[in-house]
Amino acid sequence: LLDPGFVPVMVDRGRLLASFVPGTVDRSGAYIESNSDQRAEISPAAIRIGTKVPYAASADRERPIIPANAAAWFPKAVERAARLAFMQLGIPFRFG
Repeated sequence: LLDPGFVPVMVDRGRLLASFVPGTVDRSGAYIESNSDQRAEISPAAIRIGTKVPYAASADRERPIIPANAAAWFPKAVERAARLAFMQLGIPFRFG
């Protein structure tokens, strides 16, 4: 049952959405993509998660995957991602 405040817009099979599900980090620190549709580029300066789903560009034109006001939620998203990564590695996490 879906949360009454959540309406899946432009979702047929969920393939595009699933391609953005976070992957995992193994004990060596390597990122393991969540599925074959995910594209991850990791460098010392940035982490970029993208998609290989062929219709992503047309879906993004209709309803942007990353909204224009994304800067407002980036700090919280980064904190959550870091917390989950540290938990997976069994490292205590302190933020701020």
